Amino acid sequence: MDKYKSIRKWTDLYGITVVTGGKRVGTVEDFYLEPESNAVRALRVKAGVLGYRELQACAISSIEQDRITIANEQMLAEERSDGRLPALLLGRNLLTYNVKSEKGTSLGAYERDTVFILDKAARRL
Repeated sequence: MDKYKSIRKWTDLYGITVVTGGKRVGTVEDFYLEPESNAVRALRVKAGVLGYRELQACAISSIEQDRITIANEQMLAEERSDGRLPALLLGRNLLTYNVKSEKGTSLGAYERDTVFILDKAARRL
């Protein structure tokens, strides 16, 4: 697997610590999904008293077993800084959606064990 991709289940990413320079700056709590492409555009991070911040996939330096590393705290942007995010689905809401085939056949529901691939070149998860 090349150095730009990392495969993880959502259950592995939920609650994982976000760090920079060895300092804890937040915890992953959700993700923003673009339904047209099924791409995760950003992670939603609880950044303590600062509230929720967004972490774009392209801003992630690495995903390790127990942490996501970013270059600096400025990588955690205010949610309203990206005008596209309010129109995207939050991952926690996906559990209420039913997945259907192109012909309309029910394939089941989204599950918490959804798998993500970090693709920094494509700027998405």
